[in-house]
Amino acid sequence: GSGILKTTLPSSLLKRLLQELLESNIEEEKRMGDVMDEYHLEHVFKQLYERQELSIEEIARLEWPYARVLRQTVRRGAIQLSLYKALQKDPSFFAQLIPLSWKRDDHAPEKGLEHLSEEQRSSMAENAWEVLHSWSTLPGLKDDGTIDEKELNEWVDKARSLCEENQHTRGCDMQIGQLLSFSPGDSDGAWPHVAVRNLIERLNSPLIDDHIRSGIFNNRGVITRSIDSGGVQERELSGKYRKMADVVKVKWPRTGAILNQMADWYESQAKSEDIDSDLQDLRWS
Repeated sequence: GSGILKTTLPSSLLKRLLQELLESNIEEEKRMGDVMDEYHLEHVFKQLYERQELSIEEIARLEWPYARVLRQTVRRGAIQLSLYKALQKDPSFFAQLIPLSWKRDDHAPEKGLEHLSEEQRSSMAENAWEVLHSWSTLPGLKDDGTIDEKELNEWVDKARSLCEENQHTRGCDMQIGQLLSFSPGDSDGAWPHVAVRNLIERLNSPLIDDHIRSGIFNNRGVITRSIDSGGVQERELSGKYRKMADVVKVKWPRTGAILNQMADWYESQAKSEDIDSDLQDLRWS
């Protein structure tokens, strides 16, 4: 039963327990719903964090297969996953998750997963996707919001090199674009950080640029508006991106283009919302 997880066990045993649960043939619903539910996982990982007997890398490799189960625990702030710190420091960990989440460039079957059942592969893919798409701390990001440019560039170059070797350049670049959308701004009042602007120009990748833009859209979250407000919010956002584009476009033309495209998109959305609002005014209430 699950009572064993309420007791205090040595870290080495907790590690083995997590690994054996993954490797066992217990049905998915039973494993996640009974043997290893969210409450017990939280208890196990809190013990591992508090003791600091395992390295961040070891804990991260134990965490990621349970990412979906731990999702709500993380969102309510009960635990801070080590795997984000591990990803931030270790591009090889990132390169190991990419093939689980994205298809190969040549769409050939993924090597090394042949021994897994369809259910196991699907579960691993969903967990890898959850980890990669909930990760927002850029490599080289410091506590004060600045970025170590050398560290960021070395991480990106290594990650792309490893993913090129295993035929996952597209998935890698899409994910890097998504990650760069979480960049902080810079002291000149424009977005993104200068280190990220320099990286965008150097990489010269339309695919990465596209996914920076889509990442920004997704990061905006849920929009709430009054029924007659029209495109006020979108017009404000359009103006904000246009001003930032003007700041960066001479020295960082690709970055300026990304920001101008954001401004254009929000302007078109503003017009669409205006039309919806006008139509609402014309309707009999």
